[in-house]
Amino acid sequence: MQYISVRVVDGSGTPCADEKVTIHLNTFTGGGFPAQWTSREGVAEFAIDISPTDSITVYAKGQPRYEGHPKANITVVV
Repeated sequence: MQYISVRVVDGSGTPCADEKVTIHLNTFTGGGFPAQWTSREGVAEFAIDISPTDSITVYAKGQPRYEGHPKANITVVV
């Protein structure tokens, strides 16, 4: 189980509340995980069953914002 915290901020670093965040697994079979919405602090929390060596894409505001291996804390700018 991987615990991933995605922080969504605007260009000035202000947290973005109530933003939809999704994580997709970058594999041949693909797959996504249930969407989460950011808190007042701009944070969305995920508990997903993936390996630390998997590749993921994090989407916020409907656009890919991070691609790489899962990390405990990911910050994206929208």
